[in-house]
Amino acid sequence: MLAGLIAGLFSPWWTALTTVALLAFAGAALLLTTFTVAIMMSLRRGDRAPCRCFGDSQEPLGHGHAVRNLLLLTVAAVGAGTAVLAEPTVVQPAGVVVAVVAGLVAGLLAVRFDDVADLIGGSPDLPIGSGVPRTPHPVRDARSI
Repeated sequence: MLAGLIAGLFSPWWTALTTVALLAFAGAALLLTTFTVAIMMSLRRGDRAPCRCFGDSQEPLGHGHAVRNLLLLTVAAVGAGTAVLAEPTVVQPAGVVVAVVAGLVAGLLAVRFDDVADLIGGSPDLPIGSGVPRTPHPVRDARSI
């Protein structure tokens, strides 16, 4: 009953919500495309400056960053397609919980992509099995602080 009430409340604005969702996904796709092109151009020039996409990172730019952006671009494209094709429906609370948890996990994996890639494939700077631990932040001289 509550789900029917919620669906009834949102149905007058369904077209507006769909339009907003479509514009948001299209904007995300455009931004990700721009970032991916910039990363590929930097790699082609040999510029391996650290990627600071999700905060302070010392990880140099690599093809993994382009792969991450292409995966996020795929999510944006699927979301835009869903926004266009979706019809108003009754909201299921369990479905909302699953979607929120899945979104949080996917967001965390996207933000921590460098760490996950290092965990799976090893650091690109060190040979696999070298036994040398990577430090997340370089040791700074006290005079530089």
